[in-house]
Amino acid sequence: MSDRNVTDELDDLQYVDLFSGCGGMSQGFEQVGFDCVGAIDQNENACETYGHNIGTEPIIGDITNYTADGLLDEFGVSKGELDVLISCAPCQGFSQHRNKDDYDHDERNTLVSFSAELAVEMEPEFFVMENVPELIRGSKEKYWNRTYEILKDAGYLVKSDILNAADFGVPQRRNRAIIIARKDSRKVELPSPNVDDHRTVRDAIEDLPPVKAGEEDPDDPMHRAPNHTDRIVKMLDLVPNDGGSWMDIPEPYQDEYWLDSMKKRAENGDLGSFCDTYGRMHWDRPAGTITRKSSTPSCGRYVHPEQNRNITVREAARLQSFPDDWEFQGSFISWYEQNGNAVPPKLGEAIAEEVKQWYPIEEKGARQATLENAFSD
Repeated sequence: MSDRNVTDELDDLQYVDLFSGCGGMSQGFEQVGFDCVGAIDQNENACETYGHNIGTEPIIGDITNYTADGLLDEFGVSKGELDVLISCAPCQGFSQHRNKDDYDHDERNTLVSFSAELAVEMEPEFFVMENVPELIRGSKEKYWNRTYEILKDAGYLVKSDILNAADFGVPQRRNRAIIIARKDSRKVELPSPNVDDHRTVRDAIEDLPPVKAGEEDPDDPMHRAPNHTDRIVKMLDLVPNDGGSWMDIPEPYQDEYWLDSMKKRAENGDLGSFCDTYGRMHWDRPAGTITRKSSTPSCGRYVHPEQNRNITVREAARLQSFPDDWEFQGSFISWYEQNGNAVPPKLGEAIAEEVKQWYPIEEKGARQATLENAFSD
């Protein structure tokens, strides 16, 4: 166990980010004053972005090839020394949008519990996890149950719930499972909403200069729009501003622009979320969930409220709450993928603030509740 005195070193709280991606959660922790001592991810583009913006070069590799001791050696820290271990394991295997096959044997489903096992061996003060809501309240709960038992049996007090990023200043409706666990059954809580009014698409992107499909703002390479065919641009021109979608294309043009699948759904009245495709964002609402597919109009409501194109990378990043000095690395299409896969930094910041407020241990002895006391509050 490290003899580092957390009472005297609140400005030197250390974290490691497993499955670090491009650094959304880490950015939130950095904004609160935590220091990254290590990160790991398999995606080379995301690792390049992480190093460029966070300042720590992640290990590019498969985490399952490492032991806890091996990772601690790589990061130059000792068992019990970390303040926070972050794990945002890939969630695609859990997603409700991929329900056509049985994903019970998808190896990504085991990464959640695998990272908990690493945490037990590395002994951080806090273990933080973010994932899709289905992990703790839905079809994939069995994977969470196993993870919970691993942490609980090792003496961690575990708090979990589904939080909406919009409640924490992110201009986007994004429900995510958030888990915070603390060593030695010391009490901890999840962050509470910290905004009275949700930020909107207008709040986030209205001030950005207009660009056309396929064009880039000369003053900001991230404010670059995906290219669309002439047919798609003409189709989008027929979609009403501020929240319209393919359903609102005037009748004289429907035969030309509606796909067979659209016609069938319209006839059956079975629209579901399909009505969001080729949809414009609403100016005065938070955006819907920004995904890795936000460059493609057929994949959701990702069209600019007024301009005939999908949102630019900068607009997508702002809707995720990344700062304007954030620069993605790698291929252009990977910028959207990295952004959509990231934890919104503002949500990460709220989590980091919650974790930090439980320090220093010596001065907050009243908060050192045992598991029994925590549940008796």
